[in-house]
Amino acid sequence: MAALLKYIDLLPILNISAVYTDPLQALASAPSAKAIDLVFMDVDMPFMSGFELATVWRAKTDKLIFTTAVRSWS
Repeated sequence: MAALLKYIDLLPILNISAVYTDPLQALASAPSAKAIDLVFMDVDMPFMSGFELATVWRAKTDKLIFTTAVRSWS
């Protein structure tokens, strides 16, 4: 997450409106959140998957990007 935040900070066209490290907190905040242009979300989270959380946040944005560092090689 730190690398992504640093990269976004270098782009003056992007502004960070919120950062959540707890998916339950992000879930609770979604109903009262204003519309958002872009959401970055991890797939691997405690308590729920990023896909489950995305169903709630999807109504708030046209662009949702999944980011993850999880590698699953067979």
